[in-house]
Amino acid sequence: KRVPPGVVSATPPQSGPQMQAGPEDQPGGPASQQKATGSGFVWDDNGHIVTNAHVVHGADKVMVSTGDQQQYAAKLVATDPDTDIAVLRVEDPAAIAKCHPCAMGSSSNLQVGQTVLAIGNPFGLDHSLTTGVVSGTERIIQGLSGKPISGVIQTDAAVKPGNSGGPLLNSSGEVIGINSQIMSASRSSAGIGFAVPINTVKVIVDELIAHGKITRAALGVTLGSKETL
Repeated sequence: KRVPPGVVSATPPQSGPQMQAGPEDQPGGPASQQKATGSGFVWDDNGHIVTNAHVVHGADKVMVSTGDQQQYAAKLVATDPDTDIAVLRVEDPAAIAKCHPCAMGSSSNLQVGQTVLAIGNPFGLDHSLTTGVVSGTERIIQGLSGKPISGVIQTDAAVKPGNSGGPLLNSSGEVIGINSQIMSASRSSAGIGFAVPINTVKVIVDELIAHGKITRAALGVTLGSKETL
């Protein structure tokens, strides 16, 4: 009962139906025509909402729907395509009052077979809950930028288009990951879903809120022949 008020749907403004796109569909087959939508969850009392970067890709503003079906405009704060994480913010005081932060857990020491729950908006069906277990840990998936995301949680909880950006929870209702991708040839869940671990999410989101971008160290190396040294 603590979780649903903190889970929202996220819909980028569209002029009409479009092809669903993003890592969630990989390595999928033919995409169906439908309005792009995703999920998200409330991060803090300041109106910040976390979702997947591929859900809001190309949008400056996103409409978010709370549990009472009210829609509010949310501004895109920043994204990190490397980890497929995005931060939104609602500024309407009425919206902030309805946005209750989700309890954050830890993705450390997860055990295969541990019960997990996925909440989101598959096919626009808001606040749908499915249950499953941790099927594997330390998986590697591809981020929106094409770079690998490590330490990913694999689950058999049913995750479908529209669940992207929604939370993966432990049995205590704490967020342990962001549902990001499915492995399917037909765009429906095949029992293999992937979630970016919350320990990674915490680091990325805090930096996105504080600085608006992620700064990563880069090693510069120049190669040359012995004659040019």
